[in-house]
Amino acid sequence: MLDAMGHEIELGGVYGYSNRSDGFVTVIVGRVKAFTNDRVTLDIDHRGSAVYNKPIERDRYTDWRGNAKRKTVAVYSNLLFPLANDNVAWIDKE
Repeated sequence: MLDAMGHEIELGGVYGYSNRSDGFVTVIVGRVKAFTNDRVTLDIDHRGSAVYNKPIERDRYTDWRGNAKRKTVAVYSNLLFPLANDNVAWIDKE
């Protein structure tokens, strides 16, 4: 299965993607856990979001009801970009 750059996706590799819908931006970084016929499952390491052009902020681990957010996500492979290394961390703004 190929990533957005046309390279073969590696099991255990670190990938990221972003999505924008109606002005709401989501950023996900995770490790490849599994493949299905048309999707790649990531174990989520980092999740962030923003509205329009605001800075991305790290998401909480629970939704507004207090329920734990999903720890995995399945996405189409052509959305994924490989990250140069696994030393990925959010920069907290003060």
